Amino acid sequence: MYSVHSSISILMSVIVVLQALIFASQFPEDQETMNGVQCEEDAAVFYLELLIRVILQNRDRIAPFWHSIEDHLTKLIVNAKEHTFLVERAVVGLLRLAIRLLRREDIAPQVNGTPNVH
Repeated sequence: MYSVHSSISILMSVIVVLQALIFASQFPEDQETMNGVQCEEDAAVFYLELLIRVILQNRDRIAPFWHSIEDHLTKLIVNAKEHTFLVERAVVGLLRLAIRLLRREDIAPQVNGTPNVH
């Protein structure tokens, strides 16, 4: 049995983790350098995969954050200058999320409304 305090604590933890993973999984050229070292695409792919996994593990709490997640994945896919592994994993991640989240009545309309990414 969870108290209200622990539920809020879990929700705040999810928010912080999602924000950090969204930042870390940007295109390497879009990221600010961290201590003067440019992040590599492999690291961005790792963080993107971790982001997708966290979302899937917390799909019952994800509705309030869906627009941030949707914006991030759409930006990765639409703003790509070339086909990269990061773009490929963003497309696969979006498909995985759609498959799992469309089953949930509370978030299905938001997921179904995700803009087309031509």
